[in-house]
Amino acid sequence: MSKLLLNEVFGSGGVLLSKGKVLLIHKATEDEWTLPHSVLGEDQGLRDSAVSEVSKYVKFECSIKDYFGSHVYSTNEGTTHRVFYWIMKSSTGSTTGGTLENLEEIDEVRWVRIDKVPHYLTQLYANFFQRHVGRIQQKN
Repeated sequence: MSKLLLNEVFGSGGVLLSKGKVLLIHKATEDEWTLPHSVLGEDQGLRDSAVSEVSKYVKFECSIKDYFGSHVYSTNEGTTHRVFYWIMKSSTGSTTGGTLENLEEIDEVRWVRIDKVPHYLTQLYANFFQRHVGRIQQKN
């Protein structure tokens, strides 16, 4: 039987694909690149939250195509984060979209070739991405 941890946070995000590239965001506060994700809102479902989060960074609609995987990590404060990611496609197929309007914590967005994504991520995120990247390659 598993127990629910009181210091566990749930979130969701997306692996947005277009023309063999993935959208990454740079978090200025932590000075690191990551996949778009956020903490789950009180009245949000995981999928809706993922689409909403990714839509904050691009100027076009995106849709979920398939489940990518979940990533679990702990913060220095001892909180466990469990983030669920979905493979997404853009409605336009463009890799020129990206905006930073009203996003204080993010200072850059970048489209990166799938094979180069792990080079941008922290080791923990790179390991997660590499474990699940086969799902992207099967869908493209």
